[in-house]
Amino acid sequence: MEILQKPQETYYLMTLKQFQEQYQSIGFDIYSFLNDILNINTLNPIKLNENDTIIILSYEHMLQLSKILTNYLITQNKSHIIIDHMLFSFVYNKVLHLSSIFEKALLPLKKEIFGIDSILERWEYCIIQTDDAFGYGLGALYTRAVFDEASRLKANELVNNIRLSFEENLNNLQWIDEQSKNEAKKKLEKINEKIGYPDFIKNQTKLNERYAGYSMIENEYFYNTIKVINREHKRKIFKYRQKVDPTAWRMTPRTVNAYYSPPSNEIVFPAGILQPPLFHKDLPLAINYGAIGTIIGHEITHGFDNQGRQFDGDGNMRSWWTNISLNNFQDRTKCFMKQYSNFAIDGQHENGQRTLGENIADNGGIKISYFAYQKHKQSTLNSDNDFCLPGLNYNNDQLFFISFAHTWCNIQTLNSMHHDLINDPHSPPPFRIIGTVQNSDEFSKAFSCRSKTTMNPSNKCQLW
Repeated sequence: MEILQKPQETYYLMTLKQFQEQYQSIGFDIYSFLNDILNINTLNPIKLNENDTIIILSYEHMLQLSKILTNYLITQNKSHIIIDHMLFSFVYNKVLHLSSIFEKALLPLKKEIFGIDSILERWEYCIIQTDDAFGYGLGALYTRAVFDEASRLKANELVNNIRLSFEENLNNLQWIDEQSKNEAKKKLEKINEKIGYPDFIKNQTKLNERYAGYSMIENEYFYNTIKVINREHKRKIFKYRQKVDPTAWRMTPRTVNAYYSPPSNEIVFPAGILQPPLFHKDLPLAINYGAIGTIIGHEITHGFDNQGRQFDGDGNMRSWWTNISLNNFQDRTKCFMKQYSNFAIDGQHENGQRTLGENIADNGGIKISYFAYQKHKQSTLNSDNDFCLPGLNYNNDQLFFISFAHTWCNIQTLNSMHHDLINDPHSPPPFRIIGTVQNSDEFSKAFSCRSKTTMNPSNKCQLW
């Protein structure tokens, strides 16, 4: 997991000839394999040669994998074990597309690992599968119903305000020198935001073109699923050797999530996450900035965390830091690693190094969103939007932090939490809340926390 958080370790470029020579011990013909994959059910065959390049996600992983395969396939002649594993992986990933008897057979495993003790309701399952197969078509219907243009403009306003807040905060930082600051500002300015949905889904002609060639057969669900998978495979193959489409999305409009992409230097917020209780165009400023605002700030800050900082504004992996600023950055990240490594669930501690990037983003996100909120509410033009909610004994500054905490409320079994401690790059939700506000002077002030208490420690981790 730690290797996957190092961009230089997950972008190993090599030619097919180099790959073949490196892993020839397992008798694997990379040319035949990739040519077969690329040319399944396609009218436009692609012929690879030894000078074509591929990206290895993890060189070390591939090296260890080749040793395992050599051991099973050649040394011990136990190829059946590898075949069984491949078949299990295939079936496991297709269980939801099979009849309920297969899903029920998988339930004990899900219960043990994730605490899931029931299968999905049919309506919920159908929505998920429709989104997987026809996400942009479903997204067109979804956004038409729940995400109007006014909501999109309001969300865009929040993004712009929080981006400006990051820049203003950057100007006041003492640990980063002017040369590195200027590079950071250039990158910040180039961050592209995508909000709600890709524009083409509002154009019926273009939407029809996106799904041209799809045809479904009644009462043949699994067959239809395989056809969709094959069709998507063809669509991706068609992109080979083509220029990257800067308008492409990695999420469908109804997705309740967001992301920052270092290679494209973009932040993406689908319409699915721009819904109550995280966002609504008519909610009080404190709630919008405390909930979706901190998520927006989180994604912006990802551009400057321990991974994002290694890419420039054009998405190129290069060092744009001076040595002194980089050393200061790394010294400050040690504080976060130590703080979050002290959190534990039932005796099992969090790995503060593995969760570092997400913790940096959480802490930076809440800070710049809070400052953006304070600046926004001072505007006389928007004073009517900063009203207090009736029936609550909290002021709006407190409501901001409550909204942030509410974002990460969840119900999770102990087994599931232990699983996430090992595998998830995010801190468990309770620690995302506690760890972040422990470092916030603004939180301590809003709730009048006494100095040197749990929620207002004297040593606070600060970066962005």
